[in-house]
Amino acid sequence: MYRTTTRTAAQPANFKAASALDTKVARSGNGILDRLDPTDLRTLLSRSERVELRSGDTIARPGEDVPFVDFPVGAVVSHFQILKDGKTAEIAMTGREGALGIQAAFRPGVSKEFSEVLVGGEAIRIDAAFLRNAADRMSGCRSAFFDYFNENLDRISRRVICNNYHSVEERLCLWLMLVRDRCGIDSLPFTQEQVSFFLGVHRPSVTLAMQELRKAGVVAYSRGTVHVKEPAAMIERACSCYSSLSVKDLASPGTDGRTNGNGRMPVKVA
Repeated sequence: MYRTTTRTAAQPANFKAASALDTKVARSGNGILDRLDPTDLRTLLSRSERVELRSGDTIARPGEDVPFVDFPVGAVVSHFQILKDGKTAEIAMTGREGALGIQAAFRPGVSKEFSEVLVGGEAIRIDAAFLRNAADRMSGCRSAFFDYFNENLDRISRRVICNNYHSVEERLCLWLMLVRDRCGIDSLPFTQEQVSFFLGVHRPSVTLAMQELRKAGVVAYSRGTVHVKEPAAMIERACSCYSSLSVKDLASPGTDGRTNGNGRMPVKVA
């Protein structure tokens, strides 16, 4: 059901095309990189490439090396574990607020979980060894990476609580809004089977919850697409975890020069 790729330095398979980034940009489009001093940002971008992550690709699996770090600007990625009985548990989600494999910016290591692309889009890819060197030399980089690492641990802790104590409808609303926040689009490319996989619940439970949301007029759905019609109402129906897990403080793609439409990279400035 799910395509798989392997994160390797020699041949990163999970992108359609890669190209060097123009370093003359006002913003990168990624929340971590945009915390950096402009000089530090230019240094990192000078050793980066733009890649496109494809929806449905598994870009990391437990035990695999992490040769590079991806900073999404349009893509959204789910991180999850698969239990021995086949059940799944999503533990985190990463979009333009964060980075994939950020632990490799501190020391060499391997992935601890599965990572699958939920919404395809672009990312800024930087060699992990170069990032470690940059973190050693540039205190701003080290602080930005460390701050995000701690923020992500907080989000993971919140997800554990959420998965255990909140209803399917609350978690469904939360999950859809978390994806929407990170990609900036209202029409989300998911089937109910996919949603049930990432929520770790049976599909009939998702079907019933989705029917209730459609009756309330907050979503519409057709085969393979869920359209968020009333974001404010979705937040009201989501569990209280939304305020802790959302990234709504990041501007949507195309609204402030970080990216143009559809999560594309920003235009260079003189």
